[in-house]
Amino acid sequence: MIRSFFVCFVVLLTTGPLFGQSLDLHVRKATLDARDVLTLDLVQYAAGSDGRVALEPSLLTLTIDGKAVPITSIVCPEPSSPVDLSSVLTIDISGSMVRGGPNITLARSAAYAWIRALSAGSDCAVTAFDHKASLVSDFTSDTAALMKAIAALTPRGGTDYDAGLLTDEIGGLSMAATGRGKRVLVFLTDGIGTANTSYMIEQARLNGITVYCVSLGMSMPESLRTLSEESGGLWFENVTTVEQAEMAYRRIHADAASPLSCSAKAELPPSCSKERVLVLSSSKESIRRIIATPDSSVTQASIKPLSLRFEKGAPQRRISIRWINATHPYWRQGHIFVTRASDERRSRDRVSDRDRRIRLSDVHRCERTSRQHLRSWTHSILGNTLPLTHCLHKLRKARWEAS
Repeated sequence: MIRSFFVCFVVLLTTGPLFGQSLDLHVRKATLDARDVLTLDLVQYAAGSDGRVALEPSLLTLTIDGKAVPITSIVCPEPSSPVDLSSVLTIDISGSMVRGGPNITLARSAAYAWIRALSAGSDCAVTAFDHKASLVSDFTSDTAALMKAIAALTPRGGTDYDAGLLTDEIGGLSMAATGRGKRVLVFLTDGIGTANTSYMIEQARLNGITVYCVSLGMSMPESLRTLSEESGGLWFENVTTVEQAEMAYRRIHADAASPLSCSAKAELPPSCSKERVLVLSSSKESIRRIIATPDSSVTQASIKPLSLRFEKGAPQRRISIRWINATHPYWRQGHIFVTRASDERRSRDRVSDRDRRIRLSDVHRCERTSRQHLRSWTHSILGNTLPLTHCLHKLRKARWEAS
């Protein structure tokens, strides 16, 4: 019996939800390469302030799928000098903003904190949205005028992220694209809206806009989380008090004016799971992330020939299997030989031991051991042609057995 294996590996693009983003420890971005090396861009704020602190491996613990994984290194660069910002504050004024603290009060307090933090060379614009966008204030460095404009915000209408961010000229991204300094957008909402996330990310990257998002009284919607992470920003969720809102905006301002991320690395054990659970913990808090596996990066087999045709007798043909995206040493090119097969069109009493058969077994547990838990099924021959690629369609891990 000749056996060959292929196993899936994971490449991360942060596609699953993140639960319980802490107020002090933030993951700006996480990447996992084909060799299972995880890189985390981390931002750690000092408790109760907008000051950032350096990290050491001993200060953090990392688990993957419930198993502890050592952090091999953390590199923290020196902070850069603050730069002037051209920022846009895009504020949700939908009807739900009258709820909570009320939420419109949290939004105003956060915006005031931002304006007070502006440097002399920075300017700021304010836009608002419900089911449509509106311009509250064009770019200005007049802090008194900005605060007066924010004080006049009145909740009404529904919630539409596309309107708030993409409306020509007065949407948040459209306004930010005209900024003269470093372009920053801070988006605040307390509701769920429609979002063309891929186009938003495209526009942010095209125009050099860093997007930060804040959600009031709810978990961060995936569309906004993705927009923040893919544009290089941060996000803050479940903000429920004036103190939290002001702190979030002060920290965003500090990060926008002088970004500082520590780069942490860890080598992860291989996995065949479609999702992996990452938990990063400090002494006081934890961040939990669900990491998804993109189909384009999964190990897969290239099979030659794609099919066999025969009349009578064993075909005695060698089938070559080559693995794509296989990085581990036990993944290699292999071969199987078709020596038997069966034609299920025959009545059951005509099937004999001399019939030719090829079998595909689905590996349910993927480990670095020779023992696997299998669920086998027999592939039937259609006519006298054996379509081999059909047997592996959409399977991430498999064992071929020929006997």
